[in-house]
This record gives sequence, structure tokens and C-alpha cells, in this order.
Amino acid sequence: MLRRTIGPPLYQRGYDTLPLVGKITAALGQSVLLAGGKTALSVTRARLLASLEEAGLEIVGVEWYGGACTWKNIHDLSDKAKSAQAECLVAVGGGRALDTIKAAAFACQLPLITVPTIAATCAAWTPLAAIYDEGGEYLEFSRKAALPSAVIVDTKIIAEAPVRYLVSGLGDTLAKWYELAASTRGRKLAAPVQAGLRLGKLCKDLIVAEGPTAYQSVGEQQASESLDQVVDAIIAIAGCVSGLGGDEARTAAAHAIYSGLTTMEPVHHMVHGEIVGFGILAQLALEDRPEEEVQEFVALAHQIGLPISLNQLGIEQLSDADWQRIADLSLQVEDMAAMPFPVTDVMVIQAIRQADAWGQAFLQTVNLA
Repeated sequence: MLRRTIGPPLYQRGYDTLPLVGKITAALGQSVLLAGGKTALSVTRARLLASLEEAGLEIVGVEWYGGACTWKNIHDLSDKAKSAQAECLVAVGGGRALDTIKAAAFACQLPLITVPTIAATCAAWTPLAAIYDEGGEYLEFSRKAALPSAVIVDTKIIAEAPVRYLVSGLGDTLAKWYELAASTRGRKLAAPVQAGLRLGKLCKDLIVAEGPTAYQSVGEQQASESLDQVVDAIIAIAGCVSGLGGDEARTAAAHAIYSGLTTMEPVHHMVHGEIVGFGILAQLALEDRPEEEVQEFVALAHQIGLPISLNQLGIEQLSDADWQRIADLSLQVEDMAAMPFPVTDVMVIQAIRQADAWGQAFLQTVNLA
């Protein structure tokens, strides 16, 4: 039996869309808890509260999500929503904030609307949550997260956010193609998975065509048609790829290696998709992909600001024990099992070393040019 949750019933993207939030939320409940990241709330709070009040809704609280998507923060936020007798949640912020609030909504069995303030992942779309421990190390990808009833994207806010968050979104979205292509290779695919694979390729093609211009426009804090295209790819289309692919065709080695790299404290200052971008390069090494494909990726990655070396991730030196920790966690997470061949710790270490060598060689040619 095939079962899929494709995505939210409403996706609205545009310039200055925050005033629409109140009217859309009113269909879900009359008492609203607004929750999100500190920066996100500081940027959006006044306009969101005005929109909710204009729609005649009762605002029962404004809460910071806790700073990380941990089980403790999820339970704390869930308890606050219950004690405030909220009937729905409005989640605002980046991926970790949205994941925390989706998981809290699931625990409370409450509907929610997501308002992403950065285009760093498809977290605003998916009924999934990446859970971390109190030290920032990845724990699990939980299905105990609510599917948003609506996703409201304001490109004015996204254009004014730091450009590295867009870079993260570009990296995470590129992984949709590379990981699905690997995890489905040689298999007979159900029609929804075939559709997800084709949409993954569309994501890549859109980033190749529009990513560099979108990257430049956000660097200048300006919205653009290219940014519109890229935001739709990062949030909506990539979200559909996850929904159509399902558990058996979602993530693979790029995300597994991302997880492994989170064992290193220096990468904790990086954004999710930045590390995943390097993970793609390591996956290409793991698959022994053709040189032409590798060079295409490193050139694009450099053009849109993705890290292509360990040094760019903040890692200057790794001990033998460090390498083993990275490899062990990369193999422990479920993502690596999606690869079409068995992977060992030695293979992971060799792939990361090769990716780093490719990246360093490319950067040397750029610096000499």
C-alpha cells in the first residue's frame, strides 16, 4: 500500500505577505500562540500581531522556541500552548524554530501556520523535525511533527536576511537531486517517487539558472524574480520532493555525512545546508561520479557560496579519533542506508578526504586566476 503526505494545502509567496497571516489563521482557531526565533520575532512581531488582531483573534502568548530543536524545548513549548489554551500556532523563523514548533503542535494536536523568515531549508513545508541533543549534535529525524495548514512566505523578509541562509537553502535543495538520484538508482520506482525524482532535477536546474542571480540579489538585500524562483524551489518544490519520495527516497549520503560532521564542534557555527552542500561533494566521491559532474558541482557551489573544503567549514585539523567519530555517526543515521551499495567507515573517510581535495584544488585555481 502506498501512502504519501505531499504538503500543506496552501502555499502563498510574495512581497510583503505578512498582513495575510491573520485572515488565514482565523480559519484554524480563535486563540493563537505566536512562537519563533528571537531574531525572527523581532523582525515580524509587530506586523504579525497587527494582522492577527485585525482578524479578531485572541493572542494568548508570544514565545521564543528555545534556541534549538531539542525534545526539552518541544515539550516546554507544548506545555505552554496547552496552559494558554491555544487553538492554533503561528510559527515564525528558520528551520530549527519551525521544526520545534511543528513538533510541539503535533504533541498538542493543534493546527499551525509556518512563516519562514529565511529560505534555508524546506522545513516550513514538511511534517518532519530534525532533533538535536543539548550539545548541538544530531539525534534523529522525527515524524512526530505537524503538517502546516499553510505556508506564508514574505520575500521582502527573506531578501533582507543574511545571504548565508539562502546559501544553506541552495545546498539543501541541490541535495534533493543528488540524493534521490543515488537512492533510486537501479530500482523500479512507484509513480510518486518518479515524480519526486523529476522535481528534484527541476530544483537543480532552477538553481543552476537562477541561483547565482538570487544569491547576488540577497547579498544586496533586494527581492528579485530569480529569488522568487529559488525560494519556490527551496521551500515548496523541495518539500514536495520529500513528500512524493517518502521514507524510502528522501535523503542519502550527503545528509548522512552532514550528520557525521556535526560531531565536530567547529561546524556548529555553520548553517545546515552549508554542511549538506559539502556532503554532496563527499557523496559524489563516494559514488565515484565522473570528473565532469564533480567539476560542474564545485563550480556551481563556489558561485553560490557553498563550502567546498573542510577549512571553509571551520575544520582545520582532524585526529584519527575525529575521523572515526564522523564516519561512525555517518553510518549510524538512517540516511546512509539509502545508498545503492554498502558503505563502510573507510569509504566515508576516503570520500570526505577526496571531497576536500577537490575543493581545495578548485579554490587554488580560482585564487590563481
